[in-house]
Amino acid sequence: MSDMRSATTAQALAEWTARLAVGDVPPDVLHQAKRCVIDSIACIVGGLDLMPMRLLLDVLSKESAQGPVPIPGTAIRLGITAAAHFGAQAANVLDFDDSFRAGAPSHPGATVVPPALAVAAARRCSGLELLLAVVAGFEVSLRIGRSVLASPARRERIMGFAPWQSFGAATAAARLLGLPPPTIRSAFGLTGAQAPVASGRRFLASARPYPWIKNPYGIASEVGVLSALLAERGFHGDQDIFDGPHGFWIMAGSDRHQPDLATEALGDAWLIMDAG
Repeated sequence: MSDMRSATTAQALAEWTARLAVGDVPPDVLHQAKRCVIDSIACIVGGLDLMPMRLLLDVLSKESAQGPVPIPGTAIRLGITAAAHFGAQAANVLDFDDSFRAGAPSHPGATVVPPALAVAAARRCSGLELLLAVVAGFEVSLRIGRSVLASPARRERIMGFAPWQSFGAATAAARLLGLPPPTIRSAFGLTGAQAPVASGRRFLASARPYPWIKNPYGIASEVGVLSALLAERGFHGDQDIFDGPHGFWIMAGSDRHQPDLATEALGDAWLIMDAG
């Protein structure tokens, strides 16, 4: 693997994602990944009876292509991208899903676990492959989140986790699809070009009753999975979406970029362990 000190952010993260092996992951980290999967599935099932999720599932099941991915708690099957969209939105709708506070405040599991479940079901991946994809999705997503975190003053004006959490979905999907590093970099580039806007402050400023989407995790997950699928077919994306004055950080509304945080202790310190 290239020296992370000389590699671009996209290169370092893509190479690490592609080469991650079960022997690299401590047993307690794999156990935590299992807990994250169980938690997300429980949150999806818990959110099924809410009116917004009933409407979303009705639209997706009638207007999107049917497919091989079962929706937990239902008899409905959807295509990969629709299943990723619904699962992510349902996992977060009650606001009971996991949370992360250490430098990248977010609900990371919503944009990692449902997309991973969708791709794993469609491509008939093993349980171990699923867990490795979940670990990779958490580690890459949270590191990107830390690296693009805006200053406190900027966060008072612009805030939103879904833009950078899209990369959790892309990473998990890319891992399950077995994409090589250059193709993962394309998936990253396509994800950054299509990620949702940072809408958190707009949500909080909305008149009551609040709108029914707080975090646009559904479209963030759909974008990540779609980008990985497109890259798999040869669709070219920006190879270095994260770095430079016009990188993803400023696209996402941040006022600063700390690229070292994207690769710091990658493979040694496991951020998934701090998901509460």
